[in-house]
Amino acid sequence: MKKSMQISVLPVLVLSLLLTGSNALADNWPAWRGPDMNGISANGNPPVKWSETENVKWKVKLAGDTSDSSPIIFGDKLIFQEAVKTDKKADASASAAPAAGRRRFGGRKPTNIYKFNIVCLDRNTGSEIWSKTVAETLPHEGHHGDHGFASFSPITDGKHIWANFGSRGVHCLDMKGTVIWSKDLGKMQTRNSFGEGSSPVITGDKLIVVMDHEGDSFIAALNKNTGDIVWKKKRDELTS
Repeated sequence: MKKSMQISVLPVLVLSLLLTGSNALADNWPAWRGPDMNGISANGNPPVKWSETENVKWKVKLAGDTSDSSPIIFGDKLIFQEAVKTDKKADASASAAPAAGRRRFGGRKPTNIYKFNIVCLDRNTGSEIWSKTVAETLPHEGHHGDHGFASFSPITDGKHIWANFGSRGVHCLDMKGTVIWSKDLGKMQTRNSFGEGSSPVITGDKLIVVMDHEGDSFIAALNKNTGDIVWKKKRDELTS
C-alpha cells in the first residue's frame, strides 16, 4: 500500500489490494511502511487497474477528517486515525487567541472543538467494529489545506495499537479499543501553521516518537507498555 492511497472525508475506496490474502502474519500491514518498513508487501497480489467501481470490494463514508492517516491492517481489522469537527464552540478567550506564526500556508485557527479518534473497521466488509475518542479539544493552530489534524498513521503488534496525535498526545489501546495509557508530550508550534504528522515506530519494548517543530524539537523513546519516557534527546530540526 502506498502513502498516496489516502482516506479522506470523501467516501473511502478500499481496493482489493488491501483485502486479498490470508490473515497470516506476513499478510498484515502493521505500520505506515508495512511489515518490513520498506513499503513492500512480499505476499501481496494487488490489482493493476481500479476505478470507482472496478476492483473495489466495499466503500464507506467517514465522519471525520482522516487526511493522510494511512490505515494499518492486522487480521480482519483495518485501523486509522481521524479528527472530527464537532458543533461545540470553544470559549471566547480561547477562540480569540492568535495562531502561532504566520498563516501563509496553514489554515485559520479553528473555533470548534475536535474529537480525535482511533477507528477500527472490519477489513472484509467496511463495517465499524469500534471507534474510540482519545482526546477532545480545540486545536491551537490550523493546518495546510492539503491535509488535516490526523496526518499520522498508527502502529500495532497485534496485541496493542499505538497512535501519535502530536499536540493531542500519544495513546495506547488494546485491539478492542480500550485505552491503556495516554501521554501528553506538549504542544507543537509548526511553521506557518503548516500542520503536524509523524508516525511512531516500535523497537523492542520502546515506542519512538519524533516531535520536530518550531519550538524545542526532540525525539523520545517511551515504554510501549506504560507510556513512561525512557529517554529524550533534543533535535536541531524545524517543522517536519
